[in-house]
Amino acid sequence: TAARLLDQAKQLCTEFIDGKLQREGLKRAGITAWTGNTFDGDEKWPTISKRAQEVGWMLEECYPRLYADISRHVNASFTSETVVHDVFSSVCTEIVKDGVNWARIIAVYTFAGALATECYKDSRSVFVTEVSNWMYEFTALHLVDWIKKRGGWVSIYD
Repeated sequence: TAARLLDQAKQLCTEFIDGKLQREGLKRAGITAWTGNTFDGDEKWPTISKRAQEVGWMLEECYPRLYADISRHVNASFTSETVVHDVFSSVCTEIVKDGVNWARIIAVYTFAGALATECYKDSRSVFVTEVSNWMYEFTALHLVDWIKKRGGWVSIYD
């Protein structure tokens, strides 16, 4: 269902963020493991999430300047949630403006992870959780129908 895909989208974003923070030697305080029952019976989810993150890491390695110093690239100071949300929304919309495919979806998630990590490093950790919420909204508006038509997240392997 669309609701399940959206819950998975939010969870995947959280996993991208936490993975990025771990690669940077950082960890969010007070964050507990996913406890929702959304993925009960979906034994493929850990593999899907891991594979998506691996592709995201490859994107970061191939295009390191795209996923670092985001505030400098967009000439914005991340001093308010509104500013960070506007950057998130405009960059993600730009990524998929010419159509949706798995590579662009992974690019959006990779950007979200990089944005959240930059906020965390800049002592704006309050925005980190919001990025996952914004990903839920962005997916609802721009991605969920495409993902659903292809049979869900498992079709990332096709």
